[in-house]
Amino acid sequence: MKWLLLIPVWIILFGCIKKNKGSDYLKYSKQDTIYTPISTMASNSACKSIQQGYKAKFGVVTSNFYKVNQFLVVDNDSIAILKPYYTQVEFSDCYPEKVDNNLLVVYNAKNNKTKIYDNLLFSDDRNVLHELRTNGKGFAIHSEQGNSSKLFTNVFIYKNNIDSIQLESWGFNQYSKTYKFKNFRLDKFQIKFIDSLQQKLNK
Repeated sequence: MKWLLLIPVWIILFGCIKKNKGSDYLKYSKQDTIYTPISTMASNSACKSIQQGYKAKFGVVTSNFYKVNQFLVVDNDSIAILKPYYTQVEFSDCYPEKVDNNLLVVYNAKNNKTKIYDNLLFSDDRNVLHELRTNGKGFAIHSEQGNSSKLFTNVFIYKNNIDSIQLESWGFNQYSKTYKFKNFRLDKFQIKFIDSLQQKLNK
């Protein structure tokens, strides 16, 4: 229980717990802690050893279960994609039966606040390529999925809101469509919304 020493009492008192598919994330405190998802069991002692411990980065204390996949700086914001360690080739033997969510972390250096989102990225069971891109004073989450039939999506983000979503299909159904939004907060978005838009355009 050494990890308990890393968590100040005030974090426990004032943190906000979000439960999603068996995973607990302590969120929106000054020094958030991102834990190993409680539903994920290491397949052997070597895998268990890899995911033990914590590190401080992007204004949060993060379990070694997560590794930084991509990193982008826009104005005062540091944006990062955190992926479970087993998604890296060298740890593929630790891949579980049920994959865990990828996380998007946004750290604002001006106010020293961090926001953690587990609802903005596809999980790795979809075989989707994500890429963070700059977009004016905001940023975009670009994704590419499919082999011979491709679907490209861009979620354009500015000040913790989704400005627009662009879908482009090079498959059997070919189209390019952009949806504009107002006051569409990031914490209200679900990645399955992309699937709903795709299904609508495929009709």
